[in-house]
This record gives sequence, structure tokens and C-alpha cells, in this order.
Amino acid sequence: MYSRYLGLFSLLCLCSMCTNDSGQEYLDIVDCAVDTTSILQINTPAIAPIYGITQQLEPSQFIAYTPIIHSIDWVDLSNSNSPLTKRLQLLHEGPKGIDNVKDVHFHNADTIFVACAYHLFIIDAEGAIIRKIPINQSSSPLKGIDFSSVFLYAHKKNGTGIHYSPKEKSLYIPCKASRYDQFTIPDHYEVPILAKWNISNDSVTILDLKYPDKFREQSYGLLNRPNISYTEDKIVYNFKVDSDIYVYDLKAQKVITHKCPSQLADDAEPFLVRGAVSRDVEALLNHVRNNPDYGVVTFNPYRNEYYRSLLIPDDSAIGKERPKKMSVTILSTDFKILQEMILPNGTTSSKNKIFTEQGVLLPVLNDDEDIKLYRHLKLTCS
Repeated sequence: MYSRYLGLFSLLCLCSMCTNDSGQEYLDIVDCAVDTTSILQINTPAIAPIYGITQQLEPSQFIAYTPIIHSIDWVDLSNSNSPLTKRLQLLHEGPKGIDNVKDVHFHNADTIFVACAYHLFIIDAEGAIIRKIPINQSSSPLKGIDFSSVFLYAHKKNGTGIHYSPKEKSLYIPCKASRYDQFTIPDHYEVPILAKWNISNDSVTILDLKYPDKFREQSYGLLNRPNISYTEDKIVYNFKVDSDIYVYDLKAQKVITHKCPSQLADDAEPFLVRGAVSRDVEALLNHVRNNPDYGVVTFNPYRNEYYRSLLIPDDSAIGKERPKKMSVTILSTDFKILQEMILPNGTTSSKNKIFTEQGVLLPVLNDDEDIKLYRHLKLTCS
């Protein structure tokens, strides 16, 4: 059934040109092809169909959290018959209760960060709570942050996850305005998007990573959020409404903007001009349906490539919901576009991607609850 996609999705394409804010152009021509026909089947009777949060540990290993089970799972896809190697069942209530999980970051078996709405937990692999630190409330011990103005806000499923740097002994955690909501323009967008929390002394620094100016001039409705990802020495962020990619060098403490326009979609149209306020739910949802949604840019360390997801309005879709087409852009380390493609039907959220030495695994919808399917995108370039 997948062979019909081969002609459409495995065509050779020329590398697109991107520029950065220094004016440099990348003009190298690269021929690349993606094979989308390979489907990996995993027997997973004890694993949720689609995880809410994943963090890759090794080429075939990752940890995952899903709200349905409220557990942290260790998964090894190299064992296709028994991939669940460990499960840590979390409790919602009581002295060991951990609730409203927004992200999980594994550092080692003794240090696992669990970000929630009003607490950050540091636990070990057996579930023992090492620290429970209040956030976003007056009882918080954190220094250097005023929670009446700034709210620490991790939400990995929506593209704003946390990251721990052992070298700096610091946790990077997204933030937003607490005094103003997203419809308060420009005040909400004056607050930067990321904070650096020194775990050793509980001091917080708000980094100078900001929203683009256009957010201070007009509303983008529910597409107002940033996407943030991390490498060892860089923070890569972008915004759901356009194709620009921002790279913050941790050592140089400098941001470089890369303009990488998509051939598949334009930037999103504004929802409302400045000065108008609307919380009309149907109007907000209709704006999302009719505009592209640029996803998080993540790094594949096994191939030295970046991947950017993109949801595109499907003009052929019928009905009120109008599900979007999913696409993925593959970029080099200097942000040349190596390939850009619409994915075959049935491929689910690229938020749960697993990187390989050949490319990336993306979940595929499947009616059998005991079997998990992954589409293996394999990129080759000459």
C-alpha cells in the first residue's frame, strides 16, 4: 500500500537557499532523496499508542510519559517483541504525588527533572523525590525572578520543553508573562521566552531571547507560542507563525537568525490587528485551521541534521475540523534545506520523533492497540 508514495516522496530535489542575519548565502547544491516506504512494527501490548512526551537516550532507546498511564517508561525499540524495559508509575496525590506533568528530562538514574505547573520535581529512577521546588507561587525559594510578572512554563507537547546542562548545573525552562495574557499586546510579548535556573543556588536568569516585533503589533491567536529545542552548545528556537529559525550560541551569547522559507507554505496571516481583542473560540480555531503551523526544530545527533515539522491546511479536506497535512523539512547544520516533503497519510505527530543513523522514525496510526508502527524516513544525499 505504501509503494504508491515512492514516486511522489522519494524524488530528488535541489537544496534550497537559506540566509542568516549576517547576509551570508548558502549556495551549495545537494541532491537528496527520502525513502518513506519502510514501516517498522513493534509489539507493544503494554505501551500507549502515542506518547505525550519523549526524550531520546540512545539510537533505539528513549524515555516517555503519557498522561493516560501517568508513568515514565523506558523503551528500547531494538527489542521489537518486548521494548518496554522499565516503567516508573507516578502517583497523582499524597506525599509522593506528582501531578499535571508538563515535561520530563532524564539526566541520569539519580537525577530526573519533572516539570509541573506549580512545582519542579527532581526524582530518581525508582521514584524517590530528591527535591520538590515550588514555582510560580510566592513560597518559591527561587531568586532573581518575580512570579507576579514572569511565569515558568514548560509544555513539551506544544514545543516548549526543558533541558539540563550539567556543565552549567543549570536547567533551561521556558517562561512567559504572568501579568498579561496572550491577547494583551504588546505587554505579553515583552517578556522573553526562556529562563536559566542554576540548580546549585536556585538563582534564575531571564535570557534575552524575545518574540519577533510583529507579535507586538498584531495578534496571531492560538499560534502565538514559540518552539524551543536544545543541543550541547546551542538553543534553537522558532515560532509557529513563520519559517525563520533563531540559533542562540551559549558560549558567544549571540543570536543568529536564519531565514529558511518553506516551498510548501507561506507565513501565517495575523488573527487581528493591534488594538482589537477577541476571545471568540470558533474564530480562533478557524484561524488555526486556515494557517500553517511551523513546529519545533530538532537536531539528529546521529546524522548532524535538523528536522522542522510543519502542518499545512488541506484545501481538499471536508468538514469543520479540516485536519492538516503534515510535512517535514530536513536541514543541514548550517541550515540549508536538504529536503522538504509532505508525509503520507497516517503518519502522526512528529513531536514524538525518534532519530536513527539513517533518518527518523515517526509514529503511524494503527487500529491494533498491541502493535506500534513507525514510518522510517531515510535520507540520502550526494
